[in-house]
Amino acid sequence: MKPSRNLPLSWFVRFDLASGRPGGGRFPRAWAAVAGGVLAGVLGAGATRAELPSPPIFEGFEAPDYAPGNVNGQHGWSVESGVAEVTADEAHSGKGSLKLFAASPFSQARLRLAAASPPHAVSFVDCWVHPVAVAKADDAEMLDIDGARIAVFRTEDPAVAEVWLFDASAGTAGEWVRTAAKLPVAAEGGRADKWMRVTLREDFLRQAWDCWIDGRWVAANLGFHEPHVSHTENYVIMGDAAKDVFLDDLAIDARNPFGVDSDLDGFLDADEKKWGWNAYFDDRDADANRDGTPNLEEAVSRLAKTDTAPVRGTQAPPPRRALFLPPRRRGGGPGRAGHRHRPAGKTARRLHAGWQRSAARALACCGL
Repeated sequence: MKPSRNLPLSWFVRFDLASGRPGGGRFPRAWAAVAGGVLAGVLGAGATRAELPSPPIFEGFEAPDYAPGNVNGQHGWSVESGVAEVTADEAHSGKGSLKLFAASPFSQARLRLAAASPPHAVSFVDCWVHPVAVAKADDAEMLDIDGARIAVFRTEDPAVAEVWLFDASAGTAGEWVRTAAKLPVAAEGGRADKWMRVTLREDFLRQAWDCWIDGRWVAANLGFHEPHVSHTENYVIMGDAAKDVFLDDLAIDARNPFGVDSDLDGFLDADEKKWGWNAYFDDRDADANRDGTPNLEEAVSRLAKTDTAPVRGTQAPPPRRALFLPPRRRGGGPGRAGHRHRPAGKTARRLHAGWQRSAARALACCGL
């Protein structure tokens, strides 16, 4: 049974500078949350995960949320060309799906979304598509999500198709790039043998996106084809001239659909801890082992589980702002404003060493 369209969503993560884990540690929980939030704002990198925005969207195309037939006007959908209907002809799960009928040149449907409130820096889009492969010469994509364009092109082998992505990194007009993802298709007509899962991570600070196909990471840091993307706004799916295309189980959420990802950098907390990263700061552009290779490149290659290197775009990360600390306030002697008791001996040395370790951890997890 599919979940309802609007899933409950309410949780909060606090960060402890001293221990590098949520809550607990040397700092009280409340102060840890404040410190983490301040660092995130100063560094400008979406470092900690505050309270997440409005409930996620889930489109399962099931009754009673959806009525059979034309999807135009239902829950923000519009049909811009051809025919797109809610149908029971085929489904990834449940009984319903969205069917884009074969039409010339093609059927096209769009889901338009309002900005989340409060806005968030990262969004995940997860869906299942039963695609039809086309000739690369047609230059026709299957999905266009805020300028993140995805296509399934045929190869020299008529029974095999490949997933291609459009990379429009900063300063370039953009180009189609091949990924390692392949899928079997019918030699006649190009219809895929099975449903394909497509997952995107949209990073609105970096103006870049990542892509997984069937749960495998195939590309990272690609540039959007549309400029100045600020939130998940347009989900466009296109059909084929000869065969029907189906869409089902579309989810748009601030959470990683593959598991717990506290800093929303695309890597699960369990993996980050195993690799020696900080699971509560987005440190994908840092170099945890200081070997000269960014964390992102090492991790994507490790997770791709393929001999073919995953696509890595050239979209540059946003510049980090300097970390400013307020000057120490000098006070007078005992009884004067600003005076604090200064511990002596071993107590002073222990406190000083503890603060040094805390500051070093905070700066290291930020890649500074």
